Amino acid sequence: MQPKSLRTLLTFCVLFATVSLHARQETDLPITIQADSATVSELEGTSVYRGNVIIEQGSLRITADEILIESQALRPSTIVAKSIDETTGHARFEQATQGTKGNILAQGELIRYNVNLEKLEISGQASLTQGLDRYEGDNLSYDLPKGLLAVHSKDDADSRINLTINPKPGKP
Repeated sequence: MQPKSLRTLLTFCVLFATVSLHARQETDLPITIQADSATVSELEGTSVYRGNVIIEQGSLRITADEILIESQALRPSTIVAKSIDETTGHARFEQATQGTKGNILAQGELIRYNVNLEKLEISGQASLTQGLDRYEGDNLSYDLPKGLLAVHSKDDADSRINLTINPKPGKP
């Protein structure tokens, strides 16, 4: 591998490791929830929040018409946010990141976030913006610790994905 390519690869890995480390540090912060109603089942380890739901923990913010939180050992393990009414907009996931990649803003009709694995799955007019880069498709998955992003279109011939990837500042 060329020295410049190795340096670029190492920089890329350090950036994504920084994003993951920042997210892990925030899991010990308190969670605040605002909603019109809530149904909590301690026995099943689930809670459902309905009506203009806003969940925040540190720099993480998730908004949707309805949010389901599944817990294990009294800690959130999966968060499912969905848009029920098209007029209210999409479910949204926002998280500040450390490093130069930029903050994450994801939206779609349905967002599933695996808290333990730090993986996002977005479906239905899915989009993800990080810094100046933008990814759009019908379905999108993002593994934050690995920096692995997959974007898929619908199966019909007219559906395509759209990507905007900006050059990184630095020496040529």
